[in-house]
Amino acid sequence: MARFHDRGKDADYSPGGDALLVWGRPGFTGEQGRQAQLYLAVLDLPLRKGPSGEVRFRPRYFAGLSKAGRPRWSRRETKAVPLALDGVAGGSPHESQPQVLQMGIGWVGAPLGRWVMLYGGDLADYLLADPAGASPGPSPGAVRIRFAEQPWGPWSTPQALLVPGDFAEADDPFGAGGVLFHPECTDQGPLLCADSDPTRPLHVLNPACGPFPIEFDVGGFYGANLIDAYSGPNGEGGVDVYWNVSTWNPYGVILVRTPVTP
Repeated sequence: MARFHDRGKDADYSPGGDALLVWGRPGFTGEQGRQAQLYLAVLDLPLRKGPSGEVRFRPRYFAGLSKAGRPRWSRRETKAVPLALDGVAGGSPHESQPQVLQMGIGWVGAPLGRWVMLYGGDLADYLLADPAGASPGPSPGAVRIRFAEQPWGPWSTPQALLVPGDFAEADDPFGAGGVLFHPECTDQGPLLCADSDPTRPLHVLNPACGPFPIEFDVGGFYGANLIDAYSGPNGEGGVDVYWNVSTWNPYGVILVRTPVTP
């Protein structure tokens, strides 16, 4: 970023060489009561080097808020505190979505002026410990979006942004004309259902390429990434956020434009 301040004062979150922000979670999923909460570390740039040329990795970890509501930082990883995910300063770090998967976080400037997080999606059932409980609430398998004024939050509660939809609805990702395979989808006139990849991952374990009980696993989204250089004002009082996301069965990448009103 162009200019970082520990308390957010006079910070410039546009691209630059003053600091590098790194968000992370302790797990790819948080099933069966586990949590994949969100943490933040800051690295000052340029990175310093030791006498032998080795890079000195000395991040500062977000360590919670003071009584005055100002962020605190520590060089000790054990002092790191998860970020609030309920929209309340110093609030709950509870992540409501077990399938967090990959995250894409970036700053979107005026007129929005917010950090934007894209995350979530879906994994095949056979990769989950508890498929029945891995997608609670509405819009299972959706890519979700959160917003924050400061990199340490509080982050707004998640909203479903890209939903797999219904296999019976034309132009839904699962439906005819969509991008995700669903075994119950049927073509509707010129709108065709997405085909399953002819070769699925477990074929590599079978030289004879014999049939598997999961031959036609349902498709899903994963790996959402913001494209900061493309996002900006749209001339309608808001911004257009550009991002891409990968698809599982069939494998692919799609480009998405999302209008956001401040």
